[in-house]
Amino acid sequence: MPKTKWLSNPWIKGSYCHITPECDHSGSGLNELAEPVYVDGVPRIILAGEAVHPSHYSTTHGAFESGQQQAALLHQYIMKEQNNSSNK
Repeated sequence: MPKTKWLSNPWIKGSYCHITPECDHSGSGLNELAEPVYVDGVPRIILAGEAVHPSHYSTTHGAFESGQQQAALLHQYIMKEQNNSSNK
């Protein structure tokens, strides 16, 4: 069985995300973090992981699902761009 060193990793120290009321007040809640940052119509920053899943934050399956959602968003963008370039 694979073993991780989550707790002893000096950058992580066994951490996980949690929601505070300040997140919603500051505009940095889950929904905002999950929104891609577009630059000139191109998604340049896309966050995924357990910290951005709307109902399964702090879980492995939340991280997996949010990764799938963001990958689907990126795939849709790429397919749209390919179709646009084919039609020119």
